[in-house]
Amino acid sequence: YVPVSVSLLENVTVGLYGNYYETTNALKLLILQMIALHSYDELKIMLIADEYEEKTFNFVRCIPHFWDDEKLVRFFATNEDEVKELSAYIERNILSRNVSSGMDSVMPTPHYVIISTNKKLSEKCEALQQLLKLKKNKGFSILLSQAELKDLPKETKFVISVNGEQSRVFDREDTTGRGITFSIDKVNETVVDNLSK
Repeated sequence: YVPVSVSLLENVTVGLYGNYYETTNALKLLILQMIALHSYDELKIMLIADEYEEKTFNFVRCIPHFWDDEKLVRFFATNEDEVKELSAYIERNILSRNVSSGMDSVMPTPHYVIISTNKKLSEKCEALQQLLKLKKNKGFSILLSQAELKDLPKETKFVISVNGEQSRVFDREDTTGRGITFSIDKVNETVVDNLSK
């Protein structure tokens, strides 16, 4: 087996689609990988999800990557009020960044990864909609998860079709149909449960 990697720096907006269980498993694996490989002072993760998913993603509550540095703002939104708070934070801390371009430009830190499993709440997050339209990376990546490819926004160029042993990564703009087929691991729920204790 050869691991398939996805660069969230090169592919600023990544879409996942497939059935709920498979995409949730993939998101948990991605979250576990990110928190294992990056400290919370260099990576912050934001999650927008349905209220019924609160229990599914409960493990993120204690992870410092899901909090601001002062531990005042939790980056986990499951309703419109929390999305408004998250949107205001994104405006203040990501959209306001001045990022130079060129060979000597340095990516600002921390890097923010915004994950959404809820299309309606994502659309209500005004700052997220602005990030989707940005041409310049201001130190963020967006992971959007939906049931079907057609539900992902047009800005989603790099896509992961989550389907067990027939999962695929591909460029949405590549009309040749090329991609890489891979088998996705199953998350160890014991590890996930231990994170929330």
